[in-house]
Amino acid sequence: MTYKIMIVEDESLERKALKTIISRNFQTIDIIAEAENGNQAIEFAKIYKPDMMLLDIGIPEMNGLAVQKNIIEFLPSIQTIIITAYSSFTYAQEAISSHVNDYLLKPVRPSTLVNSIHNALMNIGEKKCIPCDILPEQLPENPIIQQAIALIKKNYMKDIRLDWIADNVHLNPQYLSRLFKRTMNASYSEFLTSIRLEKAIDLLLNSDYPIYRIANEVGFSDASYFCKVFVHYKKMSPHKFRTRTANRK
Repeated sequence: MTYKIMIVEDESLERKALKTIISRNFQTIDIIAEAENGNQAIEFAKIYKPDMMLLDIGIPEMNGLAVQKNIIEFLPSIQTIIITAYSSFTYAQEAISSHVNDYLLKPVRPSTLVNSIHNALMNIGEKKCIPCDILPEQLPENPIIQQAIALIKKNYMKDIRLDWIADNVHLNPQYLSRLFKRTMNASYSEFLTSIRLEKAIDLLLNSDYPIYRIANEVGFSDASYFCKVFVHYKKMSPHKFRTRTANRK
């Protein structure tokens, strides 16, 4: 499933940087609109109905908080991440009361924004992986997908992206993404995360590594995000999973 995001930022270089972070880290997000001012943001929100919005406060015509209050009147479930230079506690308080997901200060680190977007996706029911117990036992017949899966299984602990896999199997990334989804009934990012969770479970059961090390060993750069993904699919924390399994032995 693809999710729609709108960027509301009046600085073109800032918009370009945000688009780069999104395109490099999320294959299931489409940037459907870019607004340079408050009125344009509201107009685009009515037309495109985004699932998520990256929103600056200091934009022309109408400030970002007023935009948020207006948009949630007709898109109450929109997930909004404020990215601003305003560090005032008053602004942060008003943002919270306007149902904003996160309040990030410029300059924002890419990893911080990525984690914030992941959290927002989980709020709208984004499934970034398929359950480990339904991973296919046999490889698909398609030789290209076989190569892709072999690369994923060999490199899952690294920061591997779809375009890197595509380069190695000599395909266009967009075509590979569609082919993978059609063949595996799961997106590339879903499959990669499911492999990582499978390996994490093995380490939880067969090592005494702390949780942060397990997260790092299987390719999660952020331990807190690893825990959230684990809870989402196992319905318990990694620590509780390890303890409960150990008690059954």
